[in-house]
Amino acid sequence: MNKISEKFYNLIEMHYLKEFTRNLGEIEILDDRINCYVDNDKLKQYLSDHRNYLLLGKYKKPKELLKNINKPVYFIIENMKFNSELEVCGDDYDNNCCIEFRNCFFTSNLLFNRLKSIIFKENIFSNNIELVDYYFLKMIDNIEFINNNFCFIYNEKNPYPTSFRMEIRAQNMKFINSKFHYPKIFSRIWLYVKNIEISNSELYGDFLCLISSNIKRSNSRLCFNQVRIEETNSNYNKLNVSDIEASSILYNDIKILKDENDKYYIDYSDEEKSSKTKIYK
Repeated sequence: MNKISEKFYNLIEMHYLKEFTRNLGEIEILDDRINCYVDNDKLKQYLSDHRNYLLLGKYKKPKELLKNINKPVYFIIENMKFNSELEVCGDDYDNNCCIEFRNCFFTSNLLFNRLKSIIFKENIFSNNIELVDYYFLKMIDNIEFINNNFCFIYNEKNPYPTSFRMEIRAQNMKFINSKFHYPKIFSRIWLYVKNIEISNSELYGDFLCLISSNIKRSNSRLCFNQVRIEETNSNYNKLNVSDIEASSILYNDIKILKDENDKYYIDYSDEEKSSKTKIYK
């Protein structure tokens, strides 16, 4: 390709990339990804006081011209406050859309669909007055929570806390240096993740259900009234609950209870295999 043809190709490519990103911000093309730094003023055009719907990457493209579009496209949103429900949907074509939130504040429902990757860095998740918070992620390849804070903010107008629900279905998930503190309200978490890493984090709530093929936990603390864990690749002869504090734990169908001295013991009534199982606490 000569210089004129390459220049012409780059102009066409940038034209379609701007169409793909809905001209929401500046575009940066890297070797392994494309970044779109979203302009907050342009983003606010999609926001309202009731419900926000953001559609990313819906376009018609000549694939033979757009070799770079095969890379993941990251929509990077910084320093935004979302006071009403936010729904984000990826493209209908190659599912290359990704989104990254940095230093944002969420007070209501979040829903995501058809996205390749979602990354949260240094955000705050809370509920607002009478709103009920649902954090619902589905059909995602990769999810990362890094340096985030999930907490309920009390308000004099509404001193009674509401409920909180988190449901995540993904191939891979990381929960790093983050805090989830909902100890006094009806909070339920369902994590259906093939590979999950929880590191240097604290999770407090009412109920936790974690179903995964591979669970990696380190330097973390899980405090819930009830915990259910299903790990398909685990060793039944070694149940590690050293980072879990709960009234009852169901670990791979083995019922683990806490006695009056806060010591865990296995309920042998349901599972024969539990008789050979040791608890590491």
